[in-house]
Amino acid sequence: MSPLTVITIVVITLSFATGCIGYFAGYVDRVTGLDARWTLMIVTFIVPTSIVLIVIMNTQASIDFRQAFAFLTLPILAAGTGVLLGGVDFK
Repeated sequence: MSPLTVITIVVITLSFATGCIGYFAGYVDRVTGLDARWTLMIVTFIVPTSIVLIVIMNTQASIDFRQAFAFLTLPILAAGTGVLLGGVDFK
């Protein structure tokens, strides 16, 4: 597999995971009133960014700045979207 394919698979998997965790954090905030959203956002900023940077370094992919920016921001945006959707009561 090419390095770009590996990076894309890792980023999409991380985005799905952070989106699900964000949805859970929004749901917990809505149901119990326990606000863990900012803690989640800090964790989703540090962990996926670190993992993506490690994968980029290990695969030694030469990627454009826009690709790197998209790879680093997609998990964070997925977590934010999950928090927003988890806080909505769909009735």
